[in-house]
Amino acid sequence: MENTPSFAISREPGFGFPIREGMPVSLKCDVDSNPKAKPIWQKDDADPPVQQTPEGFLNFTEIRREHSGWYKCIARHMLGRFSSIGYFLNVHDMEVTQEPDFDIGELSSTGRQVEVSLGGAVQLACPPGTTGCWTRVEAGTGRLEPIGASQELRLDNVLYQEGGEYRCVSPSKESIKRLDAIRNALSVQVVVTDKDFMHFAGRANEFQLLKSGADKFT
Repeated sequence: MENTPSFAISREPGFGFPIREGMPVSLKCDVDSNPKAKPIWQKDDADPPVQQTPEGFLNFTEIRREHSGWYKCIARHMLGRFSSIGYFLNVHDMEVTQEPDFDIGELSSTGRQVEVSLGGAVQLACPPGTTGCWTRVEAGTGRLEPIGASQELRLDNVLYQEGGEYRCVSPSKESIKRLDAIRNALSVQVVVTDKDFMHFAGRANEFQLLKSGADKFT
């Protein structure tokens, strides 16, 4: 059975950790499709600044400010050309001596909307270093409806009624304070459409729900 590509982008150090000049950084793109399709990295819709490995890695031995920008992964499949969600890599000056626990600018720049096709799948994950679980915001009342005790939330065979706002919330007061600083980045709007593509967001330890152009060309 033919499956259109879905994408999972990961980073080392993990998402939310501030990136400074001179640090080693790796980005990885995994593509799940049938037949198999190879990942191809792009930065700002052009070739990336470093050569990618056959396994889908972009390895920066000493990252620089000019490496900041929008990264995405594309795949050429027998059904067309597909693209992952975009990811904004934010590289800070080396002179920074005091940094937040999370790169708030990077997290908030990701946007808060995920578009998924009717019958498609989407996976959300709380930022690394936090303790939380996913809830759904009830329309009209604003009440939080728990939908699992895990930091990951996967929706398969999505229906129209599953569209709406989802939040990662923390049970502890200490974690709530940490999450409050980036609460806008932790509220995700899932939009269900009848288009024949999907935006697929990440795996565990990822938080990268970016507004971008998953595109298909036939």
